[in-house]
Amino acid sequence: MCHIDDLYTQAIYGLISPEIQPFPAEPGAYGISCDKINDLPAEITFAFTDEHGKTFELTIPTIELNVGPFASNQSICQTLINASDFGEIVGGSLLKHWYSVWDIGNQRIGFAPNGY
Repeated sequence: MCHIDDLYTQAIYGLISPEIQPFPAEPGAYGISCDKINDLPAEITFAFTDEHGKTFELTIPTIELNVGPFASNQSICQTLINASDFGEIVGGSLLKHWYSVWDIGNQRIGFAPNGY
């Protein structure tokens, strides 16, 4: 059975390379042969809308696509977007390039480049 979030993740990876595939040993994780991952021409940009309706984009550089090899298969490297039951997970690959300020009470988040 394929969850809707899996379909979104597969669609994103389909735009990058058909060789990025689910990694069966770790549900929700995707990977590609480690000898091919560094040649992928992929830059991923996420667009957010601020409280005034202005769009703000955060870009993940190509090098961040490679999370590193899977422990159970060192020839396959994990890619940065994982599918889960509640959405796609990007995490540190995006946030390490930005300072982030979380305002839980007002349900908002702020970003600023950190020069990483």
